[in-house]
Amino acid sequence: VTALELLAPLRVALRGVVTEGGAPLAGALVTLERKADESEESGRMMMFGMGGGPSGRTDGRGRYEVQNVKSGDYTARVTHKSRAMPAEVDVTIGSDDRELDIALDVAVIEGRVTGPDGKPVARAKVRVERPSSGRPTGAVRMVVAFAGGESDESTRMWGGDEPTARTDEDGRYSLRGVQPGVKLVVKAEAKGFRSAKSEELELGPNDARARVDLQLLQSGSIEVSVFRGGELQADGI
Repeated sequence: VTALELLAPLRVALRGVVTEGGAPLAGALVTLERKADESEESGRMMMFGMGGGPSGRTDGRGRYEVQNVKSGDYTARVTHKSRAMPAEVDVTIGSDDRELDIALDVAVIEGRVTGPDGKPVARAKVRVERPSSGRPTGAVRMVVAFAGGESDESTRMWGGDEPTARTDEDGRYSLRGVQPGVKLVVKAEAKGFRSAKSEELELGPNDARARVDLQLLQSGSIEVSVFRGGELQADGI
């Protein structure tokens, strides 16, 4: 007869309220991403942004609950379809359930996208992100999440860190909920044009920046002619 002692890891819950500008924010997704040890992080690169963990979505009162969380240091990442960038808060989980209320700022960037002739470009994709010299995740971040059930989170994929906005018929765009206190650039792209980006800018909490305008230049093209051997000519290029 052998006595076995099975030890299950302690799991607790993180709950709280997400507000935006002082009002409850419904439909926000709170995801816990466990922080890697410095020794582990220095030895390898996190592939495809892996490291995401359990999550919970806020209800009509802005309340969320993330269950089955192991103790450790995490980054609570808050995303919402109306916000141009995720918000991140550091949190340490211990041996007991924890409350964490998250207050989001509402910083906004607005502007207009035009073509080389000065006319508005409608349906152009516009996004805001950290400049490549800033945040280490300047490389493409890809997250693929699979889950069962009827949740709309059953299959999601992000290419890059932030979602995009579209310009209207007048070429105007609005990026709501950008991260304050960090260097940012706005990028725009549209079919048939070369992409463009703004100068670096930085917003304060609940700040608004207007007239961040971008001009897209016409994309070039190359025409190539192919000849039989011995008949190559410097023509058609």
